[in-house]
Amino acid sequence: MESKGTDQWSDPETGAKAITKWRASIDEGRAWVVVDDSESVLATVSRGPIDRDFWTDDDRPETAFYLYKLIVARRAAGRRLGERLVDWASNLAALEGRDWVRIDTWRTNEGLHSYYERIGFEHVRTESPPHRRSGWLAQRPVTKLSLPDSPLAVGSRTAV
Repeated sequence: MESKGTDQWSDPETGAKAITKWRASIDEGRAWVVVDDSESVLATVSRGPIDRDFWTDDDRPETAFYLYKLIVARRAAGRRLGERLVDWASNLAALEGRDWVRIDTWRTNEGLHSYYERIGFEHVRTESPPHRRSGWLAQRPVTKLSLPDSPLAVGSRTAV
């Protein structure tokens, strides 16, 4: 991350908290992976609860799917798996009757902000609670898909 010009995850305490939350999402069945034919994990994404440090009642939080921990292995770069996972989450959210996919990212990671804006997210606002380093909030309508002709399906063994 440092080589990409961001301080994201540079604080061991913040990283440890993130890992703990990620493990909980796995244990609770709120994390998914994309695997290749050899069952090697290429990407992962998690769904999280409404984060009340950021999203308020005025945001109508029940109308959204909250996307967390979107990670693509470097060896899978260029396959647009991140976009396909966001589209997958959008489709799942639409099936649930939700209107938005929402994210919060590290406040200082401008490269990540640009990535999400390129794939259709709109910056909502930035929150800066003193005990958090994320807080750049964005959302994308569930109807906006980046790659509608390249869907990922749960349980599918489609080559990526």
